[in-house]
Amino acid sequence: MAEVIKNELASILKEELAEHLGIVTITGVKIQNDFKAARVYVSHLGENDRELLQALERKKTFIQHALNSRLMLRYTPKISFFRDTGLENSLKVESLLQKIKKKRGGQR
Repeated sequence: MAEVIKNELASILKEELAEHLGIVTITGVKIQNDFKAARVYVSHLGENDRELLQALERKKTFIQHALNSRLMLRYTPKISFFRDTGLENSLKVESLLQKIKKKRGGQR
């Protein structure tokens, strides 16, 4: 179900909100066990994540309604948006590994 919600949200953002939000990628969706809430992780090519999350929050009612219409389930999880820090964290780890490698290389 998380993958279905992810795909539908990506479609909604692309088809109906791209001109307002730009290119936004849904990187993951985690649904609570009771299906009442879903955490939606997003990333984009901009620098201001706070603005993106604020814009998504302003459009959340529209997005939720569009998702409800597309899924046609008795109950659709309430969505909340969060910044995906996965890529950022990966880059930090890679940078640290490169520093360690340089440091060890200089000790030989």
